[in-house]
Amino acid sequence: MMATEIGGRCEFRAKPDQPVDGEYFGSGALAFAVPGSRVAIHAAEMRQARLCCFAFHTADADYLTSEHIAAARGWRSRYMFRNERIRTCAALLDGGRIRGDATAFILSLSKALFAAVLEMADSAREPSRTAALTGATWDAISRYIRDNLGEPITVETLAEIARMPPERFGSAFRDATGMSVRLWQMDYRVRNAQRLLMHNPNESLTEVATLCGFADQSSQRGWRWQRAHSSGYGGSPWAGRASGSA
Repeated sequence: MMATEIGGRCEFRAKPDQPVDGEYFGSGALAFAVPGSRVAIHAAEMRQARLCCFAFHTADADYLTSEHIAAARGWRSRYMFRNERIRTCAALLDGGRIRGDATAFILSLSKALFAAVLEMADSAREPSRTAALTGATWDAISRYIRDNLGEPITVETLAEIARMPPERFGSAFRDATGMSVRLWQMDYRVRNAQRLLMHNPNESLTEVATLCGFADQSSQRGWRWQRAHSSGYGGSPWAGRASGSA
């Protein structure tokens, strides 16, 4: 899983130059790669990222049954999906909050993680409601939003790119990202500002806001930008300037 993304967003892909037929492209997306397969990290714009990886060694897990081990041999790779059980277990193991003699706790979490993966692999995958927002279609939508940060973006425009009825697109987009179109664009703008401020902490905030599609800081939109940056991205732009990061 991508534990941290700063200044942009990443995608897990089988090949760097090939858009993935994923199911979920928002925060918390996961990838699962079977032995012999690859996971490429694709990011059109990114300042810093931290990847958290877990390896499953079925031969070393004495708590697994022979049926579990046999089932693991039939697993398939999966890119850009969402599973709260898997992510919760992985986040706890990665969170750095484990102190002292926690062997039993770690083993329990490891078992829970493996069980969640086993359940995911064994369960029949439901037909994706977001099939139209994946692969090359999602890549085109994401690129359009990224290239038009300073312009209002409508559901109708994106629906035309996706070749979907506008009345279906809004819910399909939310399913694929966890956000509305408006919030996704805001997220892109804030991440872009974050990256620029990390690259040059002494840059004028007014200039950064303008470059990222926001009005000047004295306006209502500029105020919303600072509030969004402060609440969801590790501190306000001013704090980022003082520390040399954002």
